[in-house]
Amino acid sequence: MEKPILVFDFGGVLMDHNMPGCIAAFEQLIGHDLMQRELGLGGRPTELTSWLELSQSLVARYERGEIKSADFIDKICALAHTDIQPLAVIHAWNTMHAGIPIERINYLQQLRKEGCTLYLLSNNNDIHWQHTNAEYPQLTALFNRCFLSHELHCAKPYKDIYLLADREIKALNTNADSIIFIDDLAVNRLAAELYTGWQTCAGIDELQALLAVNCSL
Repeated sequence: MEKPILVFDFGGVLMDHNMPGCIAAFEQLIGHDLMQRELGLGGRPTELTSWLELSQSLVARYERGEIKSADFIDKICALAHTDIQPLAVIHAWNTMHAGIPIERINYLQQLRKEGCTLYLLSNNNDIHWQHTNAEYPQLTALFNRCFLSHELHCAKPYKDIYLLADREIKALNTNADSIIFIDDLAVNRLAAELYTGWQTCAGIDELQALLAVNCSL
C-alpha cells in the first residue's frame, strides 16, 4: 500500500509553544494594550472570518515576509516607553518557542525510513526560523520542502499558501491523492479541507491512530 504524503504544521505540532511566556515578555517591553493592538498578540481567533481583524498586525505582516527582521525589531523598540535593545526584542520573540521533544524528531525520522514523504507548512518568520535551525540543524533535512509563510508572502488560513503547496506537492508526487495535513488549529485544518481536499488531523497522536487504521485496511 502506497504511503500517504504528510504535511506538518510547525508550532503547536512539532515545536511546543510558550505563548504565556512570550506575552509576558512583550507586556514587560511595551505594555499589554500596545502588544494586543500593534502586535496582534494576546489571543488567537478560532473562526476563519475573525482572522481578518489580525491580518494587518505587525506580527501577521512579519510572518508574511512583508517587513524585514530589522524593521520588525525597530518598530517594537519604538513602541516601548523606555529604551530597549534589539536583543531584548529577539529574546522576547524567541520565548514563544518551548522546544521540540526529541521523540517528535525521532518519529519524523521513523516516518522517513518507512517511506513517507514529509512536508512542512508553517506560518513562520525569519527570527524564529533562524532560531529553529540553530537549535535543530537536522530538522529541515527531514522534509522534502518547507513551505514557510515569510518566504512565500502568504499565510494560513488563507487559500494562497494552501494552493501553492498543493500544486507543488501534486506536481512532484504520484501518490498525491493521499495527503494528510497535521495542524493544531481548527481554522487551519478547515481551510486545508476547503481549498485542497486534504485529509486533516490535529496532532501527532491523532496522526498515529489514523495511520494505524490505514495500514490495517
